[in-house]
Amino acid sequence: MGKSGRLVHRMAYDALFVALYAVLGYFTIPITDNVRFSFAGAVLFAAGLYYGPVDSVIISVLGEFLLQLSGPYGLSPTTPLWCLPPLFRGLVVGIAELLYRKKGSHLEEHLLSYALCFALGSLLTTFANTGVIYLDGMIMDYPVEYTYITMLIRIGVSLASCAVSAFLVYPLIRALRKSQIQ
Repeated sequence: MGKSGRLVHRMAYDALFVALYAVLGYFTIPITDNVRFSFAGAVLFAAGLYYGPVDSVIISVLGEFLLQLSGPYGLSPTTPLWCLPPLFRGLVVGIAELLYRKKGSHLEEHLLSYALCFALGSLLTTFANTGVIYLDGMIMDYPVEYTYITMLIRIGVSLASCAVSAFLVYPLIRALRKSQIQ
């Protein structure tokens, strides 16, 4: 397959990841009024591991934009802000994967680093989401005090989601690498 064929192949996979992220974003488990458990982050972790940080950022921004537009929030002045927090998941994992690739290895072969990168990506996403909630409240003029109260709940849900994602993504990535689909 030539260079343009690989590019088209990769773009098709990115589109599939975007669609999967958007679909999984609908299947959430409500914890509180503003906190939900979602499996969508697993898609971004997988994209970061498989394709690296650039594709993962593209997938997260486009997937979250699609989710925002098709969900109850629609297009608002703060929609671009809401598209940013999810990118941290794949970005952290993707950068770590690139570093391991330079050494001839893969992130998932180093379980402690794998777990720490998933946790760091999840926590950065949670902190960024909290910041966006605060900014959204300031811009859209609704109370933001609740944001700080739910922070500990958000962190707990984030780490739980991270653990589930790490568990689900590991065998998927191992199987993809074994099949050599790139």
